Amino acid sequence: MEQCAIMSYFKDSDTINLTNLHAALTQIFDKIFLRDFCITDITNPGQKRLRRQAKYLANFILYTMQKKLEFNDRIDEIHARSRLLEELKDKKAQIVESVNRKTLHEEKQLSLMKKLESDMQHMQLKIEKNNKGELELEVIRNKAEKENQEAKELCVSVKTTVMRLSKVIEGLQSEVVHSPERFQLRLNELEEQKNLKMEERVIMQEAIQDKKHSIKKIETELNVVQKMNDELATLKTIYEQNQKAQSDIIKKHIESLKNTWIEHQNRLAVYKVQVNTEKNEIQSRHEEDIARLRDLHERLLSEKELKTAQLCTKKVGFNAKCLKRNQLHEEIRRKEEKSSALVHSLQEIYNNEIADELELREAYKGL
Repeated sequence: MEQCAIMSYFKDSDTINLTNLHAALTQIFDKIFLRDFCITDITNPGQKRLRRQAKYLANFILYTMQKKLEFNDRIDEIHARSRLLEELKDKKAQIVESVNRKTLHEEKQLSLMKKLESDMQHMQLKIEKNNKGELELEVIRNKAEKENQEAKELCVSVKTTVMRLSKVIEGLQSEVVHSPERFQLRLNELEEQKNLKMEERVIMQEAIQDKKHSIKKIETELNVVQKMNDELATLKTIYEQNQKAQSDIIKKHIESLKNTWIEHQNRLAVYKVQVNTEKNEIQSRHEEDIARLRDLHERLLSEKELKTAQLCTKKVGFNAKCLKRNQLHEEIRRKEEKSSALVHSLQEIYNNEIADELELREAYKGL
């Protein structure tokens, strides 16, 4: 109130604005340890106090700018470490993906090996089946050769019989001259026997021709089977060589993939250790920063509560003073109203008396 008393006249709104400005500046100056700031420093500041306050304020601004730069550097460092962690995570994901691809490739190679093994078994079954067919054809060929031999023997016996019969016929023909009747009957019988033998011979010739055709067919089939066996043996040799070469290549590739996978696992373990170490360091620093910020926050909260309590106290006092001032204004207004009413009534009385006096004077002059 003393400070307000020495100030020039202000309106109510100006006073409120000035009080709010003083409260805000007081909070700021309290934080920079300048605790004797008053309203006169705003309305009528002295040079020494102004220089002192400006010095404190400039030092505080420089301090905040320096701390802001430090915090920005620390934040940039944290962002850089977080980016490094993201890059390490990406590398880890790439390594895991490459390992998965190699594992999938190994599985495909193993499935290919299993397929080749099944193909080998299938080829072996085919070879065994062909061997069985070859044995059956060998049996058929032996049987056909045996039948052919029997047919040849039968043919030789038939030829011998025919030759013998032809000799008998010649002898009988020579004897027919001497006894034609008896030998005519015999000749007829022999002719019939000859016809029967000729029919049997034709049948035997047809059977022999059929046997020859079947033998040729069997020989052709045997030649085809022999060629197939030769081709299968060649294919088996080539397949075994290719299978051996492919198995060696696949084994070498699997070994290289295993070595690469072990190397990637070792690198991944090293990366994990580095990442965990850096993460722990960053976390410890972050916890320290958070602890400092928490302490600062608590201190600022306590100061805020204290200043809020002081402000509330000042507001209560200010409100009481405003209430008292309003009461005084109301009392002054009532007294002014009473005074104005009294002046008005007195003025009316005075005017009435003047009017009466003037009337009396007019009446007196008329007399």
